[in-house]
Amino acid sequence: MKFNHCINLTVLAVASLLTVNPASALVVDSGVDTTVVTYVFGAGSTATYHPSSLIIIGDPSGQGNPQEETRNISGGFEVEFSHYWWQYTLGDSAGSTAITDQYWLRLANPVVAGVSDWAGFALFGSQMQSIGNDYSNLYGDSGACFSPRGPDTYCTGFNNGALSQISGGLVNGLLTLDGTIPLDSFGGSYYAYHLEASPVPIPAAAVLYGSALAGLALLRRFLPT
Repeated sequence: MKFNHCINLTVLAVASLLTVNPASALVVDSGVDTTVVTYVFGAGSTATYHPSSLIIIGDPSGQGNPQEETRNISGGFEVEFSHYWWQYTLGDSAGSTAITDQYWLRLANPVVAGVSDWAGFALFGSQMQSIGNDYSNLYGDSGACFSPRGPDTYCTGFNNGALSQISGGLVNGLLTLDGTIPLDSFGGSYYAYHLEASPVPIPAAAVLYGSALAGLALLRRFLPT
């Protein structure tokens, strides 16, 4: 039996990973294949601060209730495309096995300009699961049980407070993501963001170098030895 306890600064989340009837679903092999691509924000990327709708009485700043504010943001991040797979037994007398897999995307090493004075704004690191294998339909949250799991485990746990959420997809090379980051336990005030990001293009010199290498390899195939 495996236990995993997680505590998040924004959300208190406790989870347990439990083995599910190993006689019928026992993982005998597993792995993950990951590709990392650098993306940069496009001109349409924005972040918005949404204040709580609660009325502030006796505001010491003298500025009244905070106002909603939207800003353009720039920067980028690394995107980890991961394919997880598990081979597991079916529990029959023949010892048959099957393979199941999941596709996940994670944002790593984000650099965001334009909101440095907004406390608590962080691209919740986020891990998203792909519905299908083409990453065109993605969803993620900061819940205790949101992580890749094989067929022999399930997660039990609870979340105390509002969750960060993110969704979007990768279509024709453009990664579009929309998310929210709660600033209190009830989600009364929060940040929302809209990201449009494209992969960093390969420098032309690198493309020419790669083409030259391919040409040399092809030429060697036809040269007499």
